Amino acid sequence: MEWHYKYTLTKEEYLEFNLFSCWTAPWRKSARIKYFVTYFILCFSVSVFVVATSSKSNSFLQFLPFSLIISLIIAYLSSLHVKLSIKRKILTMLSKEEINHLLQETELTINEDKIIDKTQKSTSIYTWDSIVRYAKTEDKYCLYVNALNAIIIPGRLFNNQSEADDFEKFILSKIPHSSSFRSSGI
Repeated sequence: MEWHYKYTLTKEEYLEFNLFSCWTAPWRKSARIKYFVTYFILCFSVSVFVVATSSKSNSFLQFLPFSLIISLIIAYLSSLHVKLSIKRKILTMLSKEEINHLLQETELTINEDKIIDKTQKSTSIYTWDSIVRYAKTEDKYCLYVNALNAIIIPGRLFNNQSEADDFEKFILSKIPHSSSFRSSGI
């Protein structure tokens, strides 16, 4: 069985991939929770300290629920800021001449033995053993060759759902089960 595709990733697809890899992927869940909890504790501690040192002790209990709510809102907003920061960094990176090859036409061949990823500037050949992680999102398939770099295969390449299902079955048969993550709604 062999698949052969020619495509060019859009800037939006590349941004979504990086946001997924750096923040929303299932394997990043503990980092997201740790970030949120740390930020919440920091905000809450500061607000409690400010209220405690600037108010009478009887008003402290009145401001405690307010401090909790404000801290939750600030922690949530900070997590949104992380997403915006990732997008901004990727857009800055893509504006540099030496990086723009990421959005050039890619010729991808996938068969029983290997994956050939060819662009105008390079050709990479991967054996299936070199795929360390596989993730499927709502609109793309990602074959990771290390922690952050992946062969990104847009779902728009498939003519129908049956072809996409056959492709995924093939991919899952070639990689170890421990390397597979499927995400929904991403």
